[in-house]
Amino acid sequence: DPTSIYNQNASSAFARKADLILLQAALGTAYTGEGGTTATVFPTSTHQIVDGGTGLTKAKLISAAQILMANEVQPPYYMAITAAENADLLGVPEVASGDFNNDKPLVNGKVQSYMGFNFIHTEQINVASAINQCIAWGKNSLGLGVWKNMEMNLAMDPTVNYNYRPHIKYFIG
Repeated sequence: DPTSIYNQNASSAFARKADLILLQAALGTAYTGEGGTTATVFPTSTHQIVDGGTGLTKAKLISAAQILMANEVQPPYYMAITAAENADLLGVPEVASGDFNNDKPLVNGKVQSYMGFNFIHTEQINVASAINQCIAWGKNSLGLGVWKNMEMNLAMDPTVNYNYRPHIKYFIG
């Protein structure tokens, strides 16, 4: 059954791997250009907000928005955050208040958006020196190269009593 929980879990695992590849390239060396041979490094000196021993704060969101706007990045803006940053944001009074935020994050415990950022929750974020490296970007600022669409099929596996197992193939980077 292509809609079975096993196939859905396999597809979700693959999507998490794609997210990891994208996040690692965003803060590391990404290879761009027609042949994928041009090394492009994240400019930490001008595009990084220093941790300062605090979690995700309103001031850091303001700084991130300023960097994006100064570089003429078109909205909507997105930010990848972990559960730790979500908890930090729930502690910001303006985020939790219905007066400043149309969402009701205290109802479902998850911050969806604030200050023009749409938050994407993932635990795949790079950690450097015990500090999460959250990433903010505009809609057309970050992309994942897909050379061949995902192929998925079910096959009988003789090593596990001929039970069906999903097989997925995807060429990304």
